[in-house]
Amino acid sequence: MPSEIQHRYVVIGAGAIGGCIGGVLARANAPVLLVARGRNAEALAADGLTMHTPDGPFHVSVAVASIEEVRLTHAAVLVSATKTQQLDAALREWGDRPVVAADGTVATAGEC
Repeated sequence: MPSEIQHRYVVIGAGAIGGCIGGVLARANAPVLLVARGRNAEALAADGLTMHTPDGPFHVSVAVASIEEVRLTHAAVLVSATKTQQLDAALREWGDRPVVAADGTVATAGEC
């Protein structure tokens, strides 16, 4: 029986929407990496993420990185949560990022 791939979710744009998506994934114990910039990245890295839901608040520690720090593998699932006006730039920025497959071959995110 083939082994299942353990996906890691890389949330690009960890603001209001991306933070919520990443928080829910982290709460479900899914491997998640939030990609953020500036003060938002600093706050997430220092304090984690607290979400207020109808079930009550929950707090999760999250991994936060800048694009330069992210190493993509064949198991990465890119989740774009940028503002619409930033999407084109984000796609250009992420499309050429190298992705290392399980067998060691390298492609780009845009090719995968």
